[in-house]
Amino acid sequence: MGQLLKFKCKTCFSEFDWNDGGGFTFNILHCDKCGKEKKAKTKQDIPESKLKFTNCKCGGKYLLNAPIRCSKCKMIHNLDDGVLELLYD
Repeated sequence: MGQLLKFKCKTCFSEFDWNDGGGFTFNILHCDKCGKEKKAKTKQDIPESKLKFTNCKCGGKYLLNAPIRCSKCKMIHNLDDGVLELLYD
């Protein structure tokens, strides 16, 4: 199950959405360097650890567990707790 979270950065005060998780037919990936989001189609019988994904244009790698980054200043650890906006499958 996936979720849409809303965050506010304590560094630049920007508000942004972050999709976490995926659904029955897709996973949500984020770049570990810039935080850009990408949807990847999956099959239920393939373990997530064996899925292979492309690199981001910024030089980072798309990961299932990339850290949450501010979409404006790219800070990682200076965010509020996040507010759950939506759950999805």
